[in-house]
Amino acid sequence: MRQLPAVSPTLAQQVWEGMSNPSTRRVAQKIRQAGRAVSHETIRRWRTNGWRPLDREQHPLDAARAALDDAIPVLTSDPLTTAESFCAANKDDAPIDELSDGELIRRASRELASATVVVAQGLMLQPDIAVTRPVEVGILLSSLAKCAQAVSAGFGQAVTMQAGATESAGK
Repeated sequence: MRQLPAVSPTLAQQVWEGMSNPSTRRVAQKIRQAGRAVSHETIRRWRTNGWRPLDREQHPLDAARAALDDAIPVLTSDPLTTAESFCAANKDDAPIDELSDGELIRRASRELASATVVVAQGLMLQPDIAVTRPVEVGILLSSLAKCAQAVSAGFGQAVTMQAGATESAGK
């Protein structure tokens, strides 16, 4: 699967160098205006780190999907279960490489939202598991909450990117 577009230290450095009197807050704001989510603290860490990527950076949707993949085996008792295999996904056959960044984020958000719903329904079909394995169910519920937050943020980012593309096309 193609990586979701995340802000990179290289992009942040280019924005930094293109500004007069740059600050981490201004750089983060400018990148957010382009539809990419980033914190001024992340910009500060990148700058302190010589504009090199931090360890284990990934898009919030990818991080939420990974958390769900880590927690889902509680429903199947199979450690190889992933959200994709649990949901039997891959319904959309459109080539990923041809999608714009906004379309890719919207599609990933939609797929993660569907997986979240299917996994939550699977949990509801096994009510006794909350009594027999409360720690594992707690981890699963936490990952479902992260997924819901990431889906919301992903759809918001996709809308912002689409609005930016529409605005720049109209000029």
